[in-house]
Amino acid sequence: MSAAFLGNVVEKDIHKSSLIATICFAGGMAGTGFFIYYGGIHQKSVLALVGIYVCYGLIMGIGLGTG
Repeated sequence: MSAAFLGNVVEKDIHKSSLIATICFAGGMAGTGFFIYYGGIHQKSVLALVGIYVCYGLIMGIGLGTG
C-alpha cells in the first residue's frame, strides 16, 4: 500500500523518498528491538506484542514499500 500511495513522491524526488524509507525502516527496527526488550522484562504483556506488530509490520513495511 505504501508503494502505491507514495509512488508519486518516489517519482518526483528520489532523495526525499529514500530519506522517508530510511527513517521508517530504521525507526521500525529500533522500535521492534525496544518492544522485544520490553516484552522480556514484562512477561505476558499485550503492549509488547502490539508494539512489535506496529513497528515491524506497519512502520518497517512503509519503509520497505517506499524503498
